[in-house]
Amino acid sequence: MTPEAAIETVAAKPLATQQKGEGAIPKCALMFHGISEPRTREEAAYSIAPRRFHGLMRWFRTMGYNTLKVADWLSDSIPAKRVLLTFDDGCDDLSTELLPIVVEHHYTPIVFLVADLIGGTNLWDQAKGLRARQLLTLEQIREMQRYGMEFGSHSATHPLLTKLSDNQLRSEVADSKHRLEDLLGVEVLSFAYPYGAVDERVRVAVAEAGYQLAFTAEPGTNLENDPLLQRRAEVNDATGVTDFLFKLRYGQGVRVTLGAFRRRLGGQS
Repeated sequence: MTPEAAIETVAAKPLATQQKGEGAIPKCALMFHGISEPRTREEAAYSIAPRRFHGLMRWFRTMGYNTLKVADWLSDSIPAKRVLLTFDDGCDDLSTELLPIVVEHHYTPIVFLVADLIGGTNLWDQAKGLRARQLLTLEQIREMQRYGMEFGSHSATHPLLTKLSDNQLRSEVADSKHRLEDLLGVEVLSFAYPYGAVDERVRVAVAEAGYQLAFTAEPGTNLENDPLLQRRAEVNDATGVTDFLFKLRYGQGVRVTLGAFRRRLGGQS
């Protein structure tokens, strides 16, 4: 079955659990990390090979999709087939693999930076035995900024926020915002929770720091849910074309989406 045919097997409008307002379009965000050839199975869970990434982005264009800015997301007035592309960590391969298509197609992705490690390496991954990866330098970030890319905070050092003391939590969340604003000269409105880890205490800290938008790693689309607990569909080296197109539309892969659709039909019988 082709990706187009697979999509047509699902009802034309989004699932009932995702559409609560008359005529409203659920918001969809995709979550990427680095764009480099994975060397291990663990790396393949969060990285994506350049050839696969560019192949999926060709489908993105072929199917008529385009990107959103944070301001668009906050406006609650989003046209169909507009998606927020998010990239966690700020690996320096974004400069070589992402920036050229941003320039060519005028895309506006958002990169979530680890504020205290700009120009450094992924120390949080190395602590778990993974290989060192270079992170974007300030010069690279500013070049991306000139082409319309946006930046949010991914904390100061990428810890598990739910395990921190109150003082450490405030430092990671609020200080990273101030540091990025000083470096970039713009207000930083958005935050991505490291490892997707968030509880009520962490959410409150993010709200108190002044962020208007924050993203988890929970899959799905967003409509009338908490702006500081927004969902994203992860795209990695295991994501095939059909799964990618389902995630663009439904925020989840084929199996999960069709399972929910079957349950919906069963409940109507």
